[in-house]
Amino acid sequence: QALKNIFEPFNNEGAKPFYGNSSGMGLAITHKLVETLQGKITISSTPHKGTKVQVFLPFVAPVSDWVAEDTAAPLAPATHEKPTAKKPLVLLVEDSEDVLTYLKTELEKKYEILTETNGLNGLKTALKKVPDLVISDVMMPKMDGISLCEKIKNNEQTSHIPVILLTAKTSEESQVEGLHTGADMYISKPFNMEVLKAQVQSLLENRKRLQTRSAKTPYISDLSKGENRQDNAFLQKAMKAVQQHLDNPDLNPDLLAEKLHLSRRQLYRKLEAISGSTVQDFIIRVRMEKASEMLLNTDLNVSQIADKLGFSEASNFSRTFTKHFGQSPSKFRKAHSS
Repeated sequence: QALKNIFEPFNNEGAKPFYGNSSGMGLAITHKLVETLQGKITISSTPHKGTKVQVFLPFVAPVSDWVAEDTAAPLAPATHEKPTAKKPLVLLVEDSEDVLTYLKTELEKKYEILTETNGLNGLKTALKKVPDLVISDVMMPKMDGISLCEKIKNNEQTSHIPVILLTAKTSEESQVEGLHTGADMYISKPFNMEVLKAQVQSLLENRKRLQTRSAKTPYISDLSKGENRQDNAFLQKAMKAVQQHLDNPDLNPDLLAEKLHLSRRQLYRKLEAISGSTVQDFIIRVRMEKASEMLLNTDLNVSQIADKLGFSEASNFSRTFTKHFGQSPSKFRKAHSS
């Protein structure tokens, strides 16, 4: 019976007498790697006599680096395929190398993976890279997963990031503790990888839907009234920084990042996650909201408003406004004036 399940993840039956505390992941990872190479691995064992492990890999004939000039294949015509969409960035924080390798191997085909082996380094990487999702073990050195989750959720830069906690603790009390820190999922080990993949996909899709909805919101200030207190505070801070430089035609992502004391990457990933906008689009959205306010509450003409909002040409301002609100500044003023 033990041999039937020997390649299952977290299966450590029979391992403890020989190796102490086994994660039960070594053979599962080996099996996965052999399968990836289109091979086969088998194990047979006779009590008190020995165990035989066989690995079968397909033979692939070597290809010569040299091709005769007259037999060389013609160059393939240039293609104009669209670049593939970027993969979501997932941070794995796990002190067991076997479990970390297993998670990475299973998830890296669909996601870009970052790995750390303790909570302290996990927090540093989360702040620096601003991943789309974090999967963390609970029991870890330097900083446990509960503390890591709490710090991620209480930081303006990372508060939006979904967090999945993995733990060997199965008590309801420990699960409640994890969920109280803001964890989006709490999964007990041993876990089913297909279930974990489905949960990762679900969390990322929910975040994507929120981004799409946020990107279509005409007034950026409406986004700062959501349920996430940290996200609201960040949006208000970013909006204020833009509003202080509305008439500066040179206001750009680098300058805004500097004003917010963030790297350009940190600012881009945070704003994209909570507003559905690039940094440049965010600046435009703040300007367009101010433009609508000025059209309705002042007697300034379109050219004057364009100048106060950093547009060198009124025509460029009008095109941008029309694209954002679906009607020209003059029609907007007429339609919304009392």
